[in-house]
Amino acid sequence: MKKFIAFIISINMILPLAGVVCFLQPAATAIEAEMPYLSLPDFLDEIEMDLNEYIAKMSELSEISEQWLYPYFLEKNSSRYEAYQQANPGIPYENVIAYVNVGLDFGPYSDIKDALDLAEVTVLINKTFAMPSTWTISDMVDIGTGHLMRAEAAEQMKLMMAAMTGDGLGRLYITSTHRFYQSQVTMFNNALNTWGREVAEKDWARPGHSEHHTGLSVDMLHKPYETNMQSARFQESDIYAWLIQEAHNYGFILRYPEAYQDIHGYIFEPWHWRYVGVDVACAMHEMEIVLYEDFYGRYITSDVLHKVREILLFELPFMIAAEEEERRLAAEEEERRLLAEEEERRLTEEEEERRLLAEEEERRLKAEEEERRRAAEEEWTPPVTNNATFILYLIPVVLIAAIIFTAKKINDSFIRDTRKDRLHEFLEKKK
Repeated sequence: MKKFIAFIISINMILPLAGVVCFLQPAATAIEAEMPYLSLPDFLDEIEMDLNEYIAKMSELSEISEQWLYPYFLEKNSSRYEAYQQANPGIPYENVIAYVNVGLDFGPYSDIKDALDLAEVTVLINKTFAMPSTWTISDMVDIGTGHLMRAEAAEQMKLMMAAMTGDGLGRLYITSTHRFYQSQVTMFNNALNTWGREVAEKDWARPGHSEHHTGLSVDMLHKPYETNMQSARFQESDIYAWLIQEAHNYGFILRYPEAYQDIHGYIFEPWHWRYVGVDVACAMHEMEIVLYEDFYGRYITSDVLHKVREILLFELPFMIAAEEEERRLAAEEEERRLLAEEEERRLTEEEEERRLLAEEEERRLKAEEEERRRAAEEEWTPPVTNNATFILYLIPVVLIAAIIFTAKKINDSFIRDTRKDRLHEFLEKKK
């Protein structure tokens, strides 16, 4: 019975705790799941930086602390980074992080997501991120050739074409810019029926996955092509060479470079250029980042922006404050140490001064003692100043010595005479 009562009491105590845990756990999960989408412009506005300052700050973070060696490292993706690195040992780790951050590790069309930043010129459309079929663009502008692009991209495209003309390049042929979703459906299905899926998905994008839907991409050649885009050999033209050197100044990047075909999943398309904004294009050029997924995975994806926002607005100030406090305490400790050393030196100097004074006093007393001894010796020594004085002292001594010697002679003579007289008397008596 006692055991049963104890069991009931235990249950009554545990259930409320379990209820609290069960309540908090879904709440925490919900908070994590409801993290709002963060766009690059909103992020830059909040941290009050432009793109170049943001990238510089990211670079600075990697130098400040090992924990921020890769500021775009997301803890939730750590196992995927490891798996992708093992599968692709030749890819540098910083690139691995960027590729995984945009889902390239899942493979083409394996984990399709809706692109969230459709209104931004930095939108990422590839074989992972797709544009909805219902998306429409309101700011389409003719670039002067009858082809439409978004207003910002169109303006920069006009400037770039004018610069090409000014540099004496030949005629530029625009073959494609904005493309409606249904047009892509028709193109892809035709390719699929003609060439099969493997070729179709290398040469064409599935509907919703084409960058031409964005109004930010342009296909261009230096001459009309006869059979296909590859036959034009655009990569051998002067215009292509000029674009490689100058396009970033107008916000355009080569979207599908030859060396990254296994990453972006398309054939090399030297004719396909994408507007991403002057700041982003120039940053990629400066940092020698060739593939847009690489840059996007490091600096633009919303998850990365949320993490860096947390670092810049909360963790970094806290760390700086902690370091400043540590430096302050270290400075105070150093000041105490210096004061202690100074006090020790002062005491040592005072002790040395007392020792030197004691030695000096001892020498002084010895000197006075020596002086008294010499004075005492000099008191009993006749002063001899010159030869005359010496003779004056010597004469009495000689006279006294002569008197003593004479007296001794007289005394000795008297004694001898006395002895002789006594001997004569004795001999007389004997007779």
